[in-house]
This record gives sequence, C-alpha cells and structure tokens, in this order.
Amino acid sequence: MDRHVRRDRGRRDGPAHVREPRGPGLLQTEAYAQAAISCNYPPLEDEEIAEKVAARLARQQLLQRRPTPALSFVLEQITLTRPIGGCSVLKEQLQHVLEVGRRRNVEIQVMPSDRETHSGLNGPMILLETQDRSQLAYVDGQSGGYFINEQPSLGDLFGRYGTLRAQALTQEASTELIEQVTREL
Repeated sequence: MDRHVRRDRGRRDGPAHVREPRGPGLLQTEAYAQAAISCNYPPLEDEEIAEKVAARLARQQLLQRRPTPALSFVLEQITLTRPIGGCSVLKEQLQHVLEVGRRRNVEIQVMPSDRETHSGLNGPMILLETQDRSQLAYVDGQSGGYFINEQPSLGDLFGRYGTLRAQALTQEASTELIEQVTREL
C-alpha cells in the first residue's frame, strides 16, 4: 500500500477508493509498524527503520484527506492474534484498528482462519480507483511488487477482491471479533 499511495499522489484527484487485503500500513500504530519493519531480512539499520516507520505514518494522512476516500480492508484473522511487538503492542494496534474502522469511509473485514480457501491466497494486492474512475493495482511479493493498469488483469484483481470481501466476515461480525480478541489480551 505504501508505495502505491505514494505513486498515486501525482494524479490529479488522488485515490478515491483504496482496497487492501491483509495487514496494511494505513492501519498500523507507530509501535506496531516499528516492530513489523524491524523483522526485515536482511536486517535494516536503525536509521532506515526509523525512516520507513516515519514514511508509513506520514502516509496515514490519507485517512484525513478531503474529500474522504472510501477505504476497504480485509485482514487475515491471524493478524489479530500474532503478537508482533508483544501483547501490549498488539492490543494497542487492535484498538487503533477499531477506532479507524468507526469512520464512515472505512470498511474493515476479517477473513476467518477456519476458512479452507479464499480468493486472496495468491498474495497481497492494493487496488486504487480515482475520482474520475481510473483504476490501478499494485501486487506485492517477497522480492518486490509491480503495478497493473491494463485489462484483463486489472479487472480480474477487482473481481477477486469483490469475491474476497464476500468470503470474509461482515463488517459487524469483524468488529465483534476484533473487540473480543482485544478484550482477551
């Protein structure tokens, strides 16, 4: 998500819709981002970690932008329980996700871990749609990612994300699950 939003800033309207499955940087607290980025291999220098954390937090300005973009996230259930940074960092992270999820322009869903398969298993994707309805996708992998802006691949990714959302818990059930996990920490 991070590289994609940065690249999109040059567009006239900026992103109107952002869809990102998994554990997106837009939803991370500083402590959680610090812990997640510190796990990099090969290890990063402290200065580079600090720069990456600062850049990730700066991109969260998108949450405040006017007009407000429609944001949709599908999180794997494991991201609610894996204690990256420790239990206190995870609890703060989940409270932050709940807070962001209360915004009218944000939809957060959870993909339950007992689901045998789902349409997002091929890896993370970030889908953007501008106010003029231009679409762009960013697909990420272990060694980096790439942009997709041509059909039919672009349409396939938007279709895959629609299926992914249908396979995930509803927004209400997702909120209840996140609240339950937070209480248990």
